[in-house]
Amino acid sequence: MIASTLAALPVLCDPMHAESGMLERNASVEAVLRHMHATDRWPTRSSASSPPPSQDTGEVIAALLLVAGTSWPYAEPGEALAAAYKRDATVAAMHRDFTTLVQRTLTLTIGGLLAGEDAGSAGAVGRAQTH
Repeated sequence: MIASTLAALPVLCDPMHAESGMLERNASVEAVLRHMHATDRWPTRSSASSPPPSQDTGEVIAALLLVAGTSWPYAEPGEALAAAYKRDATVAAMHRDFTTLVQRTLTLTIGGLLAGEDAGSAGAVGRAQTH
């Protein structure tokens, strides 16, 4: 449901794609800090009665933003890439469906987090080492 909702909202996916190139490379420190603090708080704004998100929730949200932002331009190619897909079957085979890619990545991320919980402290240690 998340993936298909995002696919229907190019007005959201386009800025997510542009964010890393623009924010990470072409912004002032003050602008980056404002954005990062606002982004860090947005999951908790959904409901005053909702508990704060867990670390795992944050990791799922980060994976969602990363995969949606980076896969969008490949799934919705510009003119030159679309023409390349039409001209060359080998290149066309590299095309990925946005909804499928986002859904699969989230499934793997959530599955990995759940497997880490099942493994007990080993999962927590593994996650801590990646940060």
